[in-house]
Amino acid sequence: MTDRCPEHIEIVTRRHVRLARSAFVVHESKDLDESDIHLVDRIPTTSPARTLVDLGASARLGVVARCFDSALRAKLVSVAEVDQMVRRVARKGRTGVGTIRPLIEERLRWQSITESSLEDRFRALLDGAGLPLPTSQYQLFEADGDFVGRYDFAYEGCAAIIELDSERFHMDPGSFQRDREKQTRAQMLGWTVYRFTWQDLTTRPDMVISVLASILTRNDARINARSG
Repeated sequence: MTDRCPEHIEIVTRRHVRLARSAFVVHESKDLDESDIHLVDRIPTTSPARTLVDLGASARLGVVARCFDSALRAKLVSVAEVDQMVRRVARKGRTGVGTIRPLIEERLRWQSITESSLEDRFRALLDGAGLPLPTSQYQLFEADGDFVGRYDFAYEGCAAIIELDSERFHMDPGSFQRDREKQTRAQMLGWTVYRFTWQDLTTRPDMVISVLASILTRNDARINARSG
């Protein structure tokens, strides 16, 4: 679920099993069921859903969120499975549950699985600001059915497309050219294309929110003008 190596190896075991406190961090659990244990290369490990719930006991919210989204994209787990795990193990004083619960609620409001951590960040930003989430991986077609392109997000009612540019996937010459061709074709059909970078989302989030709020406000004004 993450490509980062942990600082410590952590082990979860049943309450009645005692292990020597060596170089490992050992967590003893009363609610570790057989169904929570999966074999990976013949090594017993906790299931993805159980791992995500337990991770909140020792990792920061941002780390848990990245692992959660990575697991969703890899189809290792579903939001419903993690929610079911929380419901099963939740109790007063149960560590980890308080961290994963708001992440579950947030992702249940999202329309679909995103394709990158940049898109996850964008959705979390909008969700935190209370703005409606646009459609992800939006496919645009000409009137005759000719495919124009797929875009990161779109507010269809506003004819607004949002593209998120990462250095990894959008800065090589080929990708840069294709992105601009897609943008031109969308603009020819009357769409406005807005582009944001990782730096925009992390260092200028208020600017991003202001732009998107303005798009939605102008659209509401047009609707009210027509109905009036």
